[in-house]
Amino acid sequence: MLTGLRRSLQFAGRASRAEYWYLNLFTIVGSIVLFVAASATDSDVLYTVVLVFYVGTILPLVSASVRRLHDAGHSGFFLLLTLVPFGGLVVLYFVLQRSDPGTNRFGAHPLA
Repeated sequence: MLTGLRRSLQFAGRASRAEYWYLNLFTIVGSIVLFVAASATDSDVLYTVVLVFYVGTILPLVSASVRRLHDAGHSGFFLLLTLVPFGGLVVLYFVLQRSDPGTNRFGAHPLA
């Protein structure tokens, strides 16, 4: 997860499955905790914190997704498939694939 946050502005290179999924897990758990806290207290300040959290995690999630697609041997432009119906399922299939062994056109293996 920390690797994903440190490389949040880096779209080049590759991301391992663990890096990608831990960043997604952090975002999901953080969103749930913040949203439940905001709902329980009905505080406008906490709703603003939730919004800031969402906006703050968009770029790290997109960059990790692009690097994960690179790791599976696909172009980062495949992420645009999430904008069409059922395209998200195609992207999900791509990010679930195993890493290309060794070096591919996007760089060295992330765990090497």
